[in-house]
Amino acid sequence: MSGTKAILFGPLPPPYGGVSVFMDSLKEICLERGVEVWSYTGDGGDDRVQKVSHRRLAHLSRVSTAARIIDSSHFHLEYPHPLLLNLWLLAKRRSGFRWVKICHDGSLPSRYQKMSSGERRRVAKAVAAIDELVVTSPSLVDFFRDSFGASAKYISPLLPFIANERPRNHGGRSENVITSVGAFIPSYGFQHLADAVDRLRTEGIDLKLTLIDGAFARDEDYKRAVLKNRPWIDVHEGIPRAEVAELIANSSVFLRPVEHESYGLSRVEAIVSGTPVIATNIGETRGMLTYEFGDIDTLTGHLRDVLDGRAGTDLQHWSDVYKREAETNLRTYLQLITGDANA
Repeated sequence: MSGTKAILFGPLPPPYGGVSVFMDSLKEICLERGVEVWSYTGDGGDDRVQKVSHRRLAHLSRVSTAARIIDSSHFHLEYPHPLLLNLWLLAKRRSGFRWVKICHDGSLPSRYQKMSSGERRRVAKAVAAIDELVVTSPSLVDFFRDSFGASAKYISPLLPFIANERPRNHGGRSENVITSVGAFIPSYGFQHLADAVDRLRTEGIDLKLTLIDGAFARDEDYKRAVLKNRPWIDVHEGIPRAEVAELIANSSVFLRPVEHESYGLSRVEAIVSGTPVIATNIGETRGMLTYEFGDIDTLTGHLRDVLDGRAGTDLQHWSDVYKREAETNLRTYLQLITGDANA
């Protein structure tokens, strides 16, 4: 082995997607323990982070000193780029680093069924080269086992940075404001949510909708359709994590209407903030009201019940559960990243 150091590799905010939030949650403690943090997006406002441009292959020229690379990128496995994957595997053979891959993408199983034969071969090639595979959803464990005969370890991405973000001011909670986080593409379900709010507004319920746009993907036609003739929708784009947490905490209900979800950090953040959650029945669902993606009737009914006070869960109980799990997960991830069972 040519090197001794560990590298945490992936995206940091901005933009504020689930993977970048996960990386940001690990950044400080990794840097404190001598783990290098490489980001190909933002730097999280930290000049200790090494920005590397994967489009310019900058990460490939610097891996020769690594012993372990903990990889949360998307272009080696989930969306395997023909050039980037082959060069990554060549660098791995030459340098001998241990590839620890964390797969966050809950859409991979369904997308894999629609991939071309060439794309499937690239995914299989990547899986075969991974030394340790970690996934953030139990369904991904099944997918890798059934599709490739590969073993994967499930670890929830919930970490203390997220689970400790308590509401800043419960007295500032906005009545009849619904908040959601995602992107303006169909699989994130903003249209379904807006349609449900429309129905309730026609019943005379004064509702406002706040959409927090992660800005990591966008369909402009879809966005126009969601917002058309709906002045009661407020859109926030690229705002800092603290502002996202405050908006969620001060909402009357948080919605996560997505088609695919491996875990769903924002759902848990809302629970910990004391905000009721309605979400699709995938990913993490404990303590939440759930429905099938696209079922606007059930979604509307859940919203009506929550706003009328007829539905609810023990948010404090689930907040405590999630915080305990976050502390356990942090220890597990540090052991994974450092390769030290005593970390």
